[in-house]
Amino acid sequence: MGGSMRLHAHRRLLTALAAVSLCCSPLAAQDRAEIIRLNEYVPLALKAEGFDRYAALFHADYTNWSMSGTKPLTRAEFLAAVERWFDAGNYATESEVVPVSLELFGDFAYLRHFQKEVFMAPDGKRSAFVGAFASVLKKQDGRWLFYSTSFHTTYRGPVEGAPALPDPPPLAAAAGSPLLGSP
Repeated sequence: MGGSMRLHAHRRLLTALAAVSLCCSPLAAQDRAEIIRLNEYVPLALKAEGFDRYAALFHADYTNWSMSGTKPLTRAEFLAAVERWFDAGNYATESEVVPVSLELFGDFAYLRHFQKEVFMAPDGKRSAFVGAFASVLKKQDGRWLFYSTSFHTTYRGPVEGAPALPDPPPLAAAAGSPLLGSP
């Protein structure tokens, strides 16, 4: 192998090693765990911390798209709908996330996951929501904020009829996975 080819091979190896060390660094693992916890907590934050603290979890440029809708909602439209729902006496009581993949790109993160939420209505009736999500988060001033969310509803109805969330894919379940990192 000539000198130029050897140098090119070494650069590729160093680039690959740098990517692995970045992906699996303690800071990246901490960010990954924080992002997953945030996605699990966000439905509960409304009742636990109030609307203003909940709204602060969403970036100023946030958009939300229910894939059954005709267009993404702006942050203002989304938060207005959530506030009306909450003011009517609705809130989440449970939230569970099964991550499928999580990729970090500097101050941005791309998370694909399944989520199950249980809600309490003002009349005391409980209902469930299950969906598949693709979310982009942005780190701003040291905090992860929701930047964009797209989701597909797979179930909405009585808690008793809600399907269980799928098991994480084998790659995502592996400790140290390049997609999820170590918890």
